[in-house]
Amino acid sequence: GTEQLQADPLAALQTSVLKAEREILAKFLPARCKAGSTLLALLLVDDKMHIANVGDSRAVMGRGPEAQQLTRDHKPACSLEQQRITETDPKADISNDGYM
Repeated sequence: GTEQLQADPLAALQTSVLKAEREILAKFLPARCKAGSTLLALLLVDDKMHIANVGDSRAVMGRGPEAQQLTRDHKPACSLEQQRITETDPKADISNDGYM
């Protein structure tokens, strides 16, 4: 609720992302659907940005003519992401083109 947002915005954002993931998986896993999803959420509390991104999405902030990337895409083709995936699930199947 509102108290958690003020006390620990990052935890509130993480809780929301995990809840959304559970709801999506509950709908797609029984149907054996291999569709993917992305998520980008920004929570602004007391002039601080808290950002969550999942999948092939990124947050970018414009300042005048400049654009600053705020998050890193979660693409299986990226070596850091491949490492994170295989550490989480050693049986994960990542194809030669970097997709799961």
